[in-house]
Amino acid sequence: MATAIKIPDLGTNVEQVRLVAWLKKEGDHINRGDLLCEVETDKAVSELESIAEGILLKQVVPEDTELEQGAVIAYVGAVGETLPAVDQPVPAVSPTPTSISPPSVAVPAVSPSGSAPAAPMMIRNLAKKLGVDLTRVAGTGPGGRIQREDVLKAAKEASTAAGSSSAQSVGARLSSHQAAIARRVMQSHREIPPINLTCQIDLSALTAYRLRTEKEGRKLSFDAFFVFVVARTMVELHHFRSYLQGETVILSETVNVGVAVSIGDDLFTPVIRCADTKSISEIDAEVRQVADRAKKHLLQPSDLTGASLTISNLGMYPVRSFAAVIPPDQSSALAIGCAEETPVVRNGSVKIIPATMIMLSVDHRLINGREARQFLAQLKERIEKL
Repeated sequence: MATAIKIPDLGTNVEQVRLVAWLKKEGDHINRGDLLCEVETDKAVSELESIAEGILLKQVVPEDTELEQGAVIAYVGAVGETLPAVDQPVPAVSPTPTSISPPSVAVPAVSPSGSAPAAPMMIRNLAKKLGVDLTRVAGTGPGGRIQREDVLKAAKEASTAAGSSSAQSVGARLSSHQAAIARRVMQSHREIPPINLTCQIDLSALTAYRLRTEKEGRKLSFDAFFVFVVARTMVELHHFRSYLQGETVILSETVNVGVAVSIGDDLFTPVIRCADTKSISEIDAEVRQVADRAKKHLLQPSDLTGASLTISNLGMYPVRSFAAVIPPDQSSALAIGCAEETPVVRNGSVKIIPATMIMLSVDHRLINGREARQFLAQLKERIEKL
């Protein structure tokens, strides 16, 4: 009997996933563990492995189809096996704009036949994400092969051309990743009643620590310091390692901290796992690694799940304070503003110190004001005594 290949639980709280591209075609022989297709969740694009060996008898759904987890997408078995009747999902189609679309990329066409030129799957996925037509991109790689830089350049030229156009596009559809973010923000707004607490942090000790390490040849990021102290505070206050699922408290046995990373219009929150067991240097190296992978669109769903608190740092911008959105499967978010020289009164005299404002947002269904205050107090003490 033919084996049904289904969309597994991909570790996301969004029910819909999208089948992006088939990596095998009907009639191909498939081994167990072979990559069948690429699927996109609200978090990342991942490759789905076959759970059976045999011939790919039927692709139940075409590319660019939205599906629910658990849906049958293909059958693998022996030639001639009878397949059950399956309702085929309707592919997701973007609505037709009601006005003039932005100009297409003004680069020479390299495929007169209109077929997409040869390009790695990663490059094709990037082009699809950025809305770039590969048939109109001139590759600069060996033999005219399209490279990542070619796609990024084409996307930039298209954006510039669209910005200079006087026609305003109406009814443009969000990218799949932006749409997923929009759904999660709305879910957070509907389900999580936040309370926000703000405090000022003296960065003198942190700044001195960074200067010492910089002289040793290591320039550590502010994110690494905050992940380090946040993780150690989470160890002592278990609700910050938890989140609510209905009326059930889900407690994580490990301390996992998310770090918001913005790449163009996209926002990712890769997770630093077991952060309480790592040094500041180890955390700094890991933060840089996941940020680089985010830029290259190489993050997997497993890189983006499991955190119960996310840090959002806008310290590189003139933003004094802000409230971060609590992700639906987390209990809190920490927002960090810019560092400024700030006058404070110490022992009756005025002193200028480097300081920043941080805002802690917590799910008030799970964490009360006393716990939130305690978390901020311990966090402040740890940072100021590094």
